Amino acid sequence: MEVEEDKLTSESFDVHTYIRDVAREMDSSMELKRHKRAIQEVAEHTAQKLKQNVYQNYALFINTSKEISSLEAEMYQLSHMLNEHESLTRDLSNVALSAVEAEIGDAGTEAEKHSIASLLETVEGCSSVTEVPGRFLIYSSALTELHQETHEEVQLVQAFLLNDSLMVSSHIRRRKGPVRYKFQALYELDNMAIVEVKDSDALRNAFKILMFPDSHLYQAENPGLKQTWIELLEDTKQKHKVSRDALKREVSCGQQLINPT
Repeated sequence: MEVEEDKLTSESFDVHTYIRDVAREMDSSMELKRHKRAIQEVAEHTAQKLKQNVYQNYALFINTSKEISSLEAEMYQLSHMLNEHESLTRDLSNVALSAVEAEIGDAGTEAEKHSIASLLETVEGCSSVTEVPGRFLIYSSALTELHQETHEEVQLVQAFLLNDSLMVSSHIRRRKGPVRYKFQALYELDNMAIVEVKDSDALRNAFKILMFPDSHLYQAENPGLKQTWIELLEDTKQKHKVSRDALKREVSCGQQLINPT
C-alpha cells in the first residue's frame, strides 16, 4: 500500500478509516515500518513547505499588523496614486511645453524662491540634497513625529518642503553656531501619499506621510499649520507631476521626430 500525499492532506481524510485499511492490507511488521517511514517523510515534506510559506509571507504579516488601524485610509491614497499615474495618456505636447516654461519661469525668480543653498548653513549632512539642479525650497517648519500606535512623542523634527521632495532633519541639542539640524531623510513626492488624520481626544493637528510600505505620523503646532502643510504638500506634488510628465512628453516627441516609425 503506497502512501498518497494528496490523500493524507485531503480535507476529507479520516484517520480511523486509514488505520483500519493499513492494518488490513499489511501482512508483516516490516511492511508496517516501511509504511510508517513513508508517512513520516510526507509529514516532514509538508512541514517544510509550511515553513517556506510562513517565511515568504512573514514581511507581509508584519506590515499588515502594523497598519491595520489605518488600512482603509491608506489604501484609498494608494488607489488615488495609481489613478494619477494612469490618467495622463493623451497627447499633451503643447500643454507640456507650456507647463515646462511656466515651471522654469517660476523657479528662475530668485526673489520669489528661498535659496536651497542656505540649507547648507543650517542642516548638517545635506550637501547631496542641495546639489540637484533646479531644486529649490518652498516651505519649512518644526513638526513633532509621533509613535503611530501610542501617539507618544518620538522626536522634534524640522521639515523642509522642496519642489520635488520632502527633507526631514532632527534637531541638534546644545549646538552652538548656525548649524541647528542634522539631515535624517529625503522622501520623493512621486512616491508619497498625504493622509489627513481626523482630530480626536487623543490626537490633534496630525497628518501622516505614507511611502509604501512605511509611514510617519507628524503633529503640527496648531490647526492652521497642519492645513498649510497638507495643502502645500498636495499642491507641490501635483505641480511636480505635471512638470515631470511634461518633460517626458517633450523627450518622447523629440525622439519621434528623430526616429519616425
